[in-house]
Amino acid sequence: MRAGYTLLELMIVVVLIGIIAAVAMPEISQAMANTAVSDASSSAIVAFRAARTMASQQSVAYRIYIGTAAPQVVRVDRGANNTCASLPACTTNPTAVPAWGGVNCGVQWLYLNESRFQRRGVRIKGVTIAGAAKAPLTLCVTPGGKLYEMAGAVPNRITAPIEILIDRTSGAGVSEGVERRIIVNAMGMARTML
Repeated sequence: MRAGYTLLELMIVVVLIGIIAAVAMPEISQAMANTAVSDASSSAIVAFRAARTMASQQSVAYRIYIGTAAPQVVRVDRGANNTCASLPACTTNPTAVPAWGGVNCGVQWLYLNESRFQRRGVRIKGVTIAGAAKAPLTLCVTPGGKLYEMAGAVPNRITAPIEILIDRTSGAGVSEGVERRIIVNAMGMARTML
């Protein structure tokens, strides 16, 4: 009776482990991509829900800013009263102090330039209302739950769904096919579509 394993037996085990790892690696990579995109879309939905909830509870209008260029962000700002005209002048730059994290600016946000998203190539690919591209997009949620687009001097009531597309890209900026669509209805209620 002999003790231990031969070199040939050990090499066979190492080769089998290598084959299993090679087969499993694409699945693991895809799962990591799905997780990063899901995290970002969930955070964006939380920002919309927070804006609706705070507007209703505090009887104050809230702004939702969606930036698709640098910095990529979904940010919620608090107004001074129940109208969209009361929204504060906030910078879109999250590194600016105190305008980003001031009393009313940036009360809730998803910042896609954070390393946890940037490392994974997560981005806001686009924002549309009724098929028309809107980038960046500034919205206002009133205490009554109405949603307005802030484009110009007069807020425009949102009547068509807003679609926000979040995806993952390779280092060259090419989409890897992992994406989530966030649909926001006219009342500011957001949900994810695969």
